[in-house]
Amino acid sequence: MKSLSRDAIIRMTGDRVGGGYGSGGGGGLDPAALSGYATQAWVDQNYLSIEFFSKLFKAYDSATPTPNEVAPNDTESTITNIKAMFGFWTNQYISALGQNSSGGGGGASALADLTDVNLSSPTNGQALVYNATSGKWENQTIGGGGSGTLTSIGLVMPTGFSVSPATLTADGSFTVSFATGYALPTTSDVNKGVTAYGWGDHALAGYSTPSSVATQMQNYSYISNGTIQIGNSSITPLTSCSGTFWGQSWSTGGSVSGNIEAGSNGGYIAGFDHIELNSEGTLSSYGGYIDFHFNGDSGDYTSRIIEDASGRIRLMASNGVRIGDAVLKWDSTNSALYIEKADGSAVGFYATGFVSALGLSGGSGGQIGFDLIPSTSESYSLGSSVNGWKELRLADNGEDGRIYISGDGVTIFSSTDEVHIDGDLIASLDVYSRYTKASRFYLDSSRYIYLDSGVLKYYNGSTAKTISLE
Repeated sequence: MKSLSRDAIIRMTGDRVGGGYGSGGGGGLDPAALSGYATQAWVDQNYLSIEFFSKLFKAYDSATPTPNEVAPNDTESTITNIKAMFGFWTNQYISALGQNSSGGGGGASALADLTDVNLSSPTNGQALVYNATSGKWENQTIGGGGSGTLTSIGLVMPTGFSVSPATLTADGSFTVSFATGYALPTTSDVNKGVTAYGWGDHALAGYSTPSSVATQMQNYSYISNGTIQIGNSSITPLTSCSGTFWGQSWSTGGSVSGNIEAGSNGGYIAGFDHIELNSEGTLSSYGGYIDFHFNGDSGDYTSRIIEDASGRIRLMASNGVRIGDAVLKWDSTNSALYIEKADGSAVGFYATGFVSALGLSGGSGGQIGFDLIPSTSESYSLGSSVNGWKELRLADNGEDGRIYISGDGVTIFSSTDEVHIDGDLIASLDVYSRYTKASRFYLDSSRYIYLDSGVLKYYNGSTAKTISLE
């Protein structure tokens, strides 16, 4: 290929500076003279323009701090770096720092290609560990489970922190906490300190020194670190207290609840005007009770006063209830109340009004009816001297039975005109009475002797017969 000279270009363009060739004057460009030269169209299609090259790359020199751009075709400036104006890629390799033995450029395309790395059959989970002996980075399993030399790892924290455990020899984690006496302030607390620091000159200007404060406070009372200071004397205040009230323990700010227990020294309740029992309903089916323990008996109670039904008080005392020297007792065998003296002897009972049994009769007590049936082992008295009565019944079953005692003797009356006298009482009547009067004298339950219109007869249970006195 021929090169273009200045003269050739002038001949092609028909212009020559300073005269010589022109577009007129009888002369013209001979096409035969341009044979073998490149046309403008051919150049545009086959050569890279400076404008297009500048769109792809820019070259820079080493000027500092801002490098200068080196224009295309500048052969005098020193180029130190080239900038690609777009993303850069290739289907082949891109090499830096020369070409290596595998055909690529200089440098490393894999970790093992680095000169300070020594890999040996890498496995999942391994990491690079530096070996100071070989001066290379080697693949090893972290945590003591591989064939590497790392068997434990520790964590070092600054002063004020505590690490547990000190080292790890297997899979695990470190727990970092504050050491005793250390803590991190909150952002709010830090801001408070910063604000306080800005209140004044901290080079002691305008502030009291410890010695001046001590001198001034000798005649004053104040609190320092929880201690009450009075002049040169100090008192440590009581911050907590505890104790026992009536058998119940309590501590600072606590409430006393539960039973009141006076302990072995005993005690009494004084100054109260009333006692409310079971007002909170803690007892079911009871209104409350008071228990007695004679001579400190350890049983449930020796005597008890209890409200066993609404509006009803029950006295539970096995030895009776004493009023004066009289003791009222309950006879469970005969379901009866009885009264005796505290020493066990007999005691009288009377009323200014009437005394009634088996219900209240009409009037104001003019008629008295009762059963007196003591057990054979007990003795009762009627009046002041008669003892040992087994049975005495008046108005039994609604009948008009009466006993009269007067100067004329003893009169026994029955509405059926029948009087039964059994046992030794007949002898007593013979001794204490001049005669015995009755409409019938029974010999047994069905046979009797009686007087019929002045005639003495005997009834044998079915037939009446006259008794002959001859």
